Amino acid sequence: MKIYISDISADLKAMTGLLGRGNEATAFQFFHFAFQEKTLEVTAANLGSGVTRGFPAQVETPVTLLVPPGFIDVIAGLGDVIALTITADEIRVQAGAFDGTVKCLAADDYPQLPTTQLERPITITPAAFNQLLGVSPYADPAASPALEGVLFSWKTYDKGHMKMSTRAASTAALALTTVAARGENEAGEALVTSTSINALKVLLRAATTDIEIFKGQGHLVFKSTAVTAWIGLLSISYPDFGPLFARQFACPACSRRGNLPQQALKTVTCQHCQQETPIDQLVFPKHVSGVTETGTLSTGLAKAIRHIAIGNGENGSKVTASAYNAIFAVQPGQIALTYHTGASQPSTYVFPFNTDDEPDLQIGFNLHILEKAVHGIENVIGGQAITLGFTDEKGQLVLRAQTSEGPFIAVAMPVAL
Repeated sequence: MKIYISDISADLKAMTGLLGRGNEATAFQFFHFAFQEKTLEVTAANLGSGVTRGFPAQVETPVTLLVPPGFIDVIAGLGDVIALTITADEIRVQAGAFDGTVKCLAADDYPQLPTTQLERPITITPAAFNQLLGVSPYADPAASPALEGVLFSWKTYDKGHMKMSTRAASTAALALTTVAARGENEAGEALVTSTSINALKVLLRAATTDIEIFKGQGHLVFKSTAVTAWIGLLSISYPDFGPLFARQFACPACSRRGNLPQQALKTVTCQHCQQETPIDQLVFPKHVSGVTETGTLSTGLAKAIRHIAIGNGENGSKVTASAYNAIFAVQPGQIALTYHTGASQPSTYVFPFNTDDEPDLQIGFNLHILEKAVHGIENVIGGQAITLGFTDEKGQLVLRAQTSEGPFIAVAMPVAL
């Protein structure tokens, strides 16, 4: 039996990252090929996620089999007409003067993949979906099981109109974004591993129409045209980062700081001295915000990190861990980034900071955390301007960009210097 396909090696290569590893079932280490009518459906899956993608094919008789990743190298560069002859345990590949075979396995033992019976999907554009996936670099699998994940959440705010959000965090940085979606589903959320986002990136690469999202019992399913992806859910609680964005106040009695409750109250009790104070008598630290270009900020960080990477201290001593910290001196019209490489004199990089305030703040940050926060948001919005917010001299740095899809926010936590 002969089947005709074109060179799909580039698309298959993009799916190889989803194949199972050596500690998973042997079947997951192979592509699942299902030839049916005018389509070849290829599945790459592991225990936590997977993708099925359809490709045009001329098929005489339906057949399924497991194909090794080495098939990619065999068909690469063979052109638009590749003839496959299928037998029980191999595929013969012919194209022009090329004639070769690939050993395969029977597909009988391939695990059952998740499906969903939900009839009401949440629908989202590819551009909005791409922005949702942009938070995944902020996750930190090494920090804790919960911080390994990316949290999806959704809610309806008007008939047929929804908002969908994602967030991810490490111990020192986090990101969140919200985009518009369509549907009338009940509010909900789902936590997935950041590594499973690779399956969604494969889907996004092939998506030519809006993406439909379904929630199953233990997984999310994503569909677009001839591509379907699924990712398993984590059954652990995700940390509440609400207090990070709460307005801070200084207690008039003990001068220590606390977070203002989200619910409206006439008085607030200090968590340190238990003093109850009317809202109108609280002292609120000054918030400073302004606009700079992401590319300019990235250049400053890259320069500092490059200097530290190649710099040695006096007498050839290595750079100390504290050298990876820097001071953001927020001044009228500019920010001065000051850092040490082990030399006696510090280096400084100055970039514009347009603000209506007259700030005079000095805040310490770890350069690598800053780099992670800035580059993460830059990958989503490009080099356009972003808003930087400094809550006070002891608070976090908040980076915010407003894209055509919705807001994207990244946060970097300060360090004590």
